[in-house]
Amino acid sequence: MPRYETVARRWPELWNSLRLARRNNRMAHAYLVQSDRPETREEFTLALLMLAACRDADATGEPCGRCFSCRHLENGTYPELHHLYPVGKAYQIQVGDRQGPEANTVRYFTEQFYLTDISGAACKIGIIHDADRMNDEAQNALLKTLEEPPRDTLIVLTTGNPASLLPTTRSRCQQIQLLENEVSFDYPGAEQVFTALGKLFFEAKGDILKGEEAAGVLIAVASALKDEAEGAAESDWNDRV
Repeated sequence: MPRYETVARRWPELWNSLRLARRNNRMAHAYLVQSDRPETREEFTLALLMLAACRDADATGEPCGRCFSCRHLENGTYPELHHLYPVGKAYQIQVGDRQGPEANTVRYFTEQFYLTDISGAACKIGIIHDADRMNDEAQNALLKTLEEPPRDTLIVLTTGNPASLLPTTRSRCQQIQLLENEVSFDYPGAEQVFTALGKLFFEAKGDILKGEEAAGVLIAVASALKDEAEGAAESDWNDRV
């Protein structure tokens, strides 16, 4: 089942409004997708991209799920899809040099929308993941492209903390709120973390050995997650380079 159908069931009124905008060629060129769950932001953003880029949408604006754009977006192989991620120990989105900006920086990201497209894609698409990890300089470097993007360009910012974005950034995007008031923790060692926290706060009071044992578990899980994230990021960028 295409992911946009799941989105349509979960947020029918919002989805219908977006379909109407697509049908009338009134979709925004920049969206800010806010949710307290990363999985929701990812799922909704993909559906939004399919809605905007589908070449064979029906009379209601519903994407077909079968055309070049839909299939390649679903598979993550759309040729004109550009991502921007936070990196480094500080988990920040870098602004990049003015001349010859490095890959995965704001200035490199914005440059991609001004290059000639030879792939035949319906439009150029950019996703800024965890956009609240941009500092003021990075956001200011993005403003011109947000305000006056090249033709047939769609940029989506995703965040769980929109208040960290500058008002000038938020004002240039159509905001979509998908608040669910729930948080899930699905990572290796999550159960160990909560068990250790329970011991640290409720059992280790006055017992330095129990406190040290609980802290050791937390440090071990954090270290393993750090190593896994660094390895995944290095593999991802080696493949791209």
